[in-house]
Amino acid sequence: MNFAATAAAVQPTENRAPSTELLLAVAQELSDLGRTGAMLQDLIAGKVRSGALSGMALLDAQAADLLVQHLTELAKFLRAYADGMQSSASDPLGLALDSILLSALSRRLAPHRAEEPEIAVSDAGDLEMF
Repeated sequence: MNFAATAAAVQPTENRAPSTELLLAVAQELSDLGRTGAMLQDLIAGKVRSGALSGMALLDAQAADLLVQHLTELAKFLRAYADGMQSSASDPLGLALDSILLSALSRRLAPHRAEEPEIAVSDAGDLEMF
């Protein structure tokens, strides 16, 4: 991680407000951590193939995959949020939350959205087959 580059990235520019710069800088840091996690995941996979990990150690090692997934989704969320803010989208947070593939993570980031009533199937419209 390059914290000096991150600190420089949060300085305001002509095109972006400091808040979007910060979101993008943090997203980059998360992406970098995700790449490091993926390298660790490859190392673990080699150990599994060689038979060095089994049983509970193998189950514990699967946490590396979860770590990479979460870092990737958090980085994507922050980029989408920054992009939405930059483009003056009407609901940049909603767009960013909708971009997250891990629904449990999305619910933790915005628990109030999980409480909103979902559209009932009968209210969703009619299916027409042609």
